[in-house]
Amino acid sequence: MRLAGGGPLADCQCPYTQIWNIPRDWPAWRPFFSWATRYAWEQQSFARALEFHLKRNPAGVVHVADPVLAYRLSLKSRALGYELIYKDGLLLGPAWWKQFRWVQVLAPHYRDDAVAQGINVDHCFVIPHMVDPDRFHPVADKLSARRKVLGHPIPPEAMVIVAAGDFSVGSKKRLDWIVSEVQKLDRGFPVHLVLAGQASPADVSSMRALCAPLGDRVHLRPNTPPADMVALYQSADIMAHAALREPFGIALIEGMACGVPVIGHAGHAVTGWIIGEGGATVDMTLSGALASLVNNWLANPNLVADLGHAARERALAYFSPAAVVPLYKQLYGQVCPD
Repeated sequence: MRLAGGGPLADCQCPYTQIWNIPRDWPAWRPFFSWATRYAWEQQSFARALEFHLKRNPAGVVHVADPVLAYRLSLKSRALGYELIYKDGLLLGPAWWKQFRWVQVLAPHYRDDAVAQGINVDHCFVIPHMVDPDRFHPVADKLSARRKVLGHPIPPEAMVIVAAGDFSVGSKKRLDWIVSEVQKLDRGFPVHLVLAGQASPADVSSMRALCAPLGDRVHLRPNTPPADMVALYQSADIMAHAALREPFGIALIEGMACGVPVIGHAGHAVTGWIIGEGGATVDMTLSGALASLVNNWLANPNLVADLGHAARERALAYFSPAAVVPLYKQLYGQVCPD
């Protein structure tokens, strides 16, 4: 197993090669080209350099996720003697990935959708993202975890709701919806909301204004380093996720692995499959639906605890390395049986 990427990679468990490319955030061209144009050039330059690398370092299987890169490398696969696997992680669907011989999708729904369209799925494998349960795990002392995240103690009986995503206006993570629903909660319950995710100074200012009615019961953690996300999940009683549709949602399985029950959107089959018995789904377009469910949970702390245990168990059963690595081995064994 060898990895190749466009940037540096620390703590890699196998040989890694950094491949030359023109990065999308190269300062010299950011003022002149759109993000989409810069992204396309980044992938095209990376693909050309990777082709040269594969000529010098042959591989039996090449597994990629970017659609531009997959298309470019598929044109060279016969000449360079490798089998290409495309992972569809951008919701492009079978209309795009049916052109590739070997395909990885992230949930059963995507394979079922292809079947419904009459597309052959003999070489389509369902392999979800995975989470490290040794890193993302529950803690016995939740109060200490909260002090670490919030910087000060809150009432021991308080319930903490966490949500992760982009702070920007119009973000598909829809943190603004979660804020509006938390404002509808029964004021008799001491509830604190923690929001973490990417944000510019302007985004933080806008979010702070939106959250003003919650006073000191809301805690903004913009641009939280990935290493600190574990403590954030461990501090929570409930995780709310209002995205209406996304390819997977890694934050969901990270929270679940930490023993946090998740509430997601009922209108996206993939979200419901990920959560399973580790939480619940509601219509995140229906005003008051999230607030109503959270109110029920707040009145039943034992139910929240039971759902947290179930969330951890589902993360272990479906999204841990013990569950996912054999699926990769099965895929590679079929692609390259020798």
